Amino acid sequence: MIPFNLLFTSKVSRFHIVTILLITLFAADTILTFLAIEYLGATEMNPLFYQLGGLYIFTAFKILISIVAIVVIMLIERTQSKIATILSICICGLYSGVLIWNIIELLSHFTNIYLIGL
Repeated sequence: MIPFNLLFTSKVSRFHIVTILLITLFAADTILTFLAIEYLGATEMNPLFYQLGGLYIFTAFKILISIVAIVVIMLIERTQSKIATILSICICGLYSGVLIWNIIELLSHFTNIYLIGL
C-alpha cells in the first residue's frame, strides 16, 4: 500500500490526481448545465449553444471538447510532465471558477439572493 503523503510528492501521482479532478470538474459542469437548462429553465450564455442547435448537441460538443482536452494534456504529460501538471491545475482553476459562478447563479434564482457588483 502506498503511503498517503507519497501521492502528493510523486510527480506522476500528482498529475493523475489533478487529471481526475479535471475530469470531475468537466463532468460536473456538463451535468449542471444540462440539468439547469433542461429542468430548471436556465439560459445558456455561451453563443455556441445556439449556433450548434440546442441542448443535446451542445452537451455532446462539451463532452467531446473535454475528452480532447484530457487526451492532449495526457500526450503533453508524456514528454513534459511539469507543463502538463501546471496546465491541468490552471484549467482546474478556470473550471472551478465557472462551476462556482454557475452554482451561485442558479442559487440566486431560487433564493432571490443576488451578488451586488458581480
